Amino acid sequence: MLAYTVHITSGGPSTFELSYDEASVRYDDLLRRAETLRNRLEIPEKDWNEAYFAVSALMDEMILCSAWPGRDAWQTAQFQHRVFNTTNAGAEFFEHLSTLGPGKEDIREVYDWCLAMGFKGAYFRPEDSGDLEEITKQNKALLRRQGTDPDVLHMFPDAYGADRRDRRKGISGLLVFTIISGIVPILLFIGLYIFYSNILNGILAVYFQ
Repeated sequence: MLAYTVHITSGGPSTFELSYDEASVRYDDLLRRAETLRNRLEIPEKDWNEAYFAVSALMDEMILCSAWPGRDAWQTAQFQHRVFNTTNAGAEFFEHLSTLGPGKEDIREVYDWCLAMGFKGAYFRPEDSGDLEEITKQNKALLRRQGTDPDVLHMFPDAYGADRRDRRKGISGLLVFTIISGIVPILLFIGLYIFYSNILNGILAVYFQ
């Protein structure tokens, strides 16, 4: 889903011909696929919803800040409203993040990815950049303290070492992130995978420079 959002917000010629209705149908299909995969992998619904909230806030922000012609219609039918019955995800994202305690490293990791992808939410003003940077740093520090190294980014769950697999009896934050984002289905379509991978690598290169 995030990969598709990157596509429609890229500003390419084809995106300007894409209507809101067409995009909405496509998103519904992608969500059904993600839900099917979630059930197959037995990811707890509560953890899934918490992670999906973060990614939904990111996707809404990307769409509303883009030049895609369907963004005005999207304003009244955002993910956050359709799925979570809220229109304040920009602030609630950080409220949710602040309430994550020990044992929620997987979910915290998803929030870390969203921040790495450029989510700003309520901290969208230029004068808020310092506060946003501090929140991001604190989240990374908590991940390190709780045994997760956010600077070691693996795209696939099998890349984790045995010790980490033993430690984490629940879900993998990156696993949930990739399912929601659409990376797993994209692997079935090599061309789209390369397209998304190049974009993501570019973002991460800037993020970690």
